[in-house]
Amino acid sequence: MEIRRNTIEIENAQLRFKNFSGIEKQANVNGRQTIVNDRGNRNFNVILNPEISKIYWNGELVTNPDFGLELANLGFSVSVKPGREEGEAAEYRLPVHVGFGNITPELYMIVAGKPKIRLDEESIGALDGADIIQADITINNGRPYQGRDGSDKVKAWCNVGYFTVAQSRFAAKYDFDEE
Repeated sequence: MEIRRNTIEIENAQLRFKNFSGIEKQANVNGRQTIVNDRGNRNFNVILNPEISKIYWNGELVTNPDFGLELANLGFSVSVKPGREEGEAAEYRLPVHVGFGNITPELYMIVAGKPKIRLDEESIGALDGADIIQADITINNGRPYQGRDGSDKVKAWCNVGYFTVAQSRFAAKYDFDEE
């Protein structure tokens, strides 16, 4: 498989299954407790819906509602959740990894009226419990690898992210510097 760097930029990204802290997670799958996220695997899912988010693929605006299928055909591990009702569009979810190895991502938390906060490996977990009201992210693909089924796969990596979080009424009320 040819190594080609692709960029996906998503404005107003809709995030699901946040695990920025990289904790091990288990779930009941077919009646058995199964590890669904290994310890240290920092990630989240992003919904690929050009009607909700502005999505750019290598600089070009995406308008195809089946963009998730296009990415799956390129080897990305896109999952599909069928529409609940007849005629309702499917939901495409792209798992996105967050790594602090060779390349440190530029990730920021924004709270209204305050300077943005650069997040690092120690502080990124704060996003897990945060009410993210706006997310703008840039994703790049990693090197291709062989999947368990022998097919060529590609991981999506978040290398830039701006996460605006809601501040509670009380946090704003009691937000003052100690003297």
